[in-house]
Amino acid sequence: MVAASDLRSDVARHASSSLAPGIMEEVKFLTVFANFGLQTKPDWMDAFRIKYDKPYPYHITLKTTATFDPKDTEIVKKQLRDICSNYKPIPISFNSIWTEFATKSWCIMIEPSDPSEIINLQKDISGALEPYSIHTSEKRRMFERNFRPHITIARCASIEALEHAKVEMGADITCSAAIDTVDLAIAPRDEYEEWVNPRSLTKFTLKG
Repeated sequence: MVAASDLRSDVARHASSSLAPGIMEEVKFLTVFANFGLQTKPDWMDAFRIKYDKPYPYHITLKTTATFDPKDTEIVKKQLRDICSNYKPIPISFNSIWTEFATKSWCIMIEPSDPSEIINLQKDISGALEPYSIHTSEKRRMFERNFRPHITIARCASIEALEHAKVEMGADITCSAAIDTVDLAIAPRDEYEEWVNPRSLTKFTLKG
């Protein structure tokens, strides 16, 4: 992988040429995730998710939200392009349940049976982008360091609501997908509407 200092030097000349002397771009936010459609899923899944969660696209977060200097945008994109060129599409099967309290609610998540390849991809991305970003919270930093790939399918405000949601889940929880792209989102605000705005996204294809 190209050294960060070399990349920064190459791109700095391009970035500086587009800005007036002494003017700095505002700090922005970035996150990286894998969006995908589920190839197979139980019949109850979509209605359950609509009831208990926001209608996020199915995804796995690979880099949690962090601030960064927009002048490093091209460096970040090159790092992701290089990493993704070394990975083939990743088949993944989700078949176990994990529950945890996260910030304001109890979450129900489904986990893959063999997360090894997606963990390798996440570690490469996290390590490559670390020099160019600062996490917005310690919790997000630790989530990224102790990465546990999953899909969130419910958020419940109380233990009672969590137990009720579990009763409504079907016995079959198996879902499958193929991860073949990685999305970089860059936005002026850390808000859901910004992260799903097509203008915020750059896609990278796994094509190793």
